[in-house]
Amino acid sequence: MPVSGVKITACPFTGATSARLFDTGPGSNFVVDTDGKTTTGGNGIVIITNVTDNIGALTYDYKGTAYQTPGISWVKPHATFARITVPD
Repeated sequence: MPVSGVKITACPFTGATSARLFDTGPGSNFVVDTDGKTTTGGNGIVIITNVTDNIGALTYDYKGTAYQTPGISWVKPHATFARITVPD
């Protein structure tokens, strides 16, 4: 089930042109997170583009509680898809 209001607080994945895009609700339009304060919209989607380095876990905040994902490995030059279940 999609979860809105999730904010990434730490992201170990890097790249010279890497960006985080958050959905803005119905229609799957996205906004680039430039200030680290953007949260997921109604679709609960974050896209991290142009990842070129690192293995690690995302840290995120939902309703004032911090969570951390299991370690995620990125395989260059392939796309990596990760689905994260946010606790209730």
